[in-house]
Amino acid sequence: MSFIGTVGIIAQEGQAAVSAPSGVSVATTSSGNYDDAFKTQAYGDSSYQTDIHYQAGSVFSSNTGETQLDITELNNFSAASNIVIYIGAYLRATGATSYSWVLSNLSYAAALPGTWTPSLVTSSYNTQQDNTYSSEIDGIGAYVNIQAGGGRGGLTWGNANDYIEFDVKGTATNSAGSTNSDTITLKITWTAGDSGD
Repeated sequence: MSFIGTVGIIAQEGQAAVSAPSGVSVATTSSGNYDDAFKTQAYGDSSYQTDIHYQAGSVFSSNTGETQLDITELNNFSAASNIVIYIGAYLRATGATSYSWVLSNLSYAAALPGTWTPSLVTSSYNTQQDNTYSSEIDGIGAYVNIQAGGGRGGLTWGNANDYIEFDVKGTATNSAGSTNSDTITLKITWTAGDSGD
């Protein structure tokens, strides 16, 4: 067999070994607890507002989580007319060279429509693997904005049992293709005296 032929076989074998990323999942850290989960916390007036909302990922099961936002503390917040919910996450993957995120499918319920309004802000994503809060203050970059209602009489932030719900998904990519994580869904319910788990 010629030398050129041997080189060709090695190259073909090398190409055949390349495959799209595997083991792709949204998680709170690179390993250990929690997998198929992410963190969330409130941010407003240029700082985290963990007394209003924070959860560390333990609330998820079967790709779905439920947690709380303290409406009592939120009603006491008057430093700004909005707060945001930042999403901290790590995209676990084997064999990936680039990473992307999607925040989508916002739904909500307000007992008194117009007292507050949520929206997804998805104009900027942080595209690295590690978007935990220790690496990025705003997590994955995209976030949920909660805009207060009201006016001269004061801000209104909603009522107990109001809620928001949204999805987070990650994609890991290499030269062979892309692999999506499962979609992870979180519901945050306005609750007096409970800022999350």
